[in-house]
Amino acid sequence: MKKTILIIIALIIFLSAGLIIESLLNPVKKGNGYYKAGKWKEAERAYLSAQRYRPDSYIINYNLGNIYFKKGDYDKAISYFQKAVEKEKGFFEGYYNLGTAYIKKGATNEALYYLEKARELRSDDEDLTANIRYIQSVRDREKAKGEEGDAKTALQPEYTGEAKQMDSDEGGAVVTGEGMEAILRMHKGEEERWQGAFRLDIEGASKKGQQDGIEGVWQKDW
Repeated sequence: MKKTILIIIALIIFLSAGLIIESLLNPVKKGNGYYKAGKWKEAERAYLSAQRYRPDSYIINYNLGNIYFKKGDYDKAISYFQKAVEKEKGFFEGYYNLGTAYIKKGATNEALYYLEKARELRSDDEDLTANIRYIQSVRDREKAKGEEGDAKTALQPEYTGEAKQMDSDEGGAVVTGEGMEAILRMHKGEEERWQGAFRLDIEGASKKGQQDGIEGVWQKDW
């Protein structure tokens, strides 16, 4: 009799554990399906439902980060990506997507910090290395431009009116005519180079741990 009771208790525990796992996996699977279909709100609800059971899951937090990235809420995306890498220190995709989110915010120093973290984990990633070098060059040019503008402002004589207004708008340089057209062409070329150089965006995260060809979200190891 005692043996039978123990078997029944063990069976109940086993079934209960199975139900808990199923209750978690169902919203994760639903979230992945919604993500694949581009239904960000539905995917967000599904992942948040799964997160109630596993708030520290780096996979669920990573997936939520991807959702908020897609929705353009980069601050929230960064928050969830940070939770993911805090839980899983060797999470290449988490660091890479943190860097990508900071790029979207225009924060080059923070972007480089997390992209360098990603490179420590995968030093042979050629795209990542190329992107880091390019972002470094952009940051260095911005810094040099700011220093040059400060120097010109300190050296040039006093001026008023339209020139002073242009100086305020252009960061210390009075530019007209052909010079202004050249700057506009430069900015346009810079934007095109940026888009071509930063090849690995959020959708380019490693396929490790993914199934069914779903981009950017993980379906196991939750």
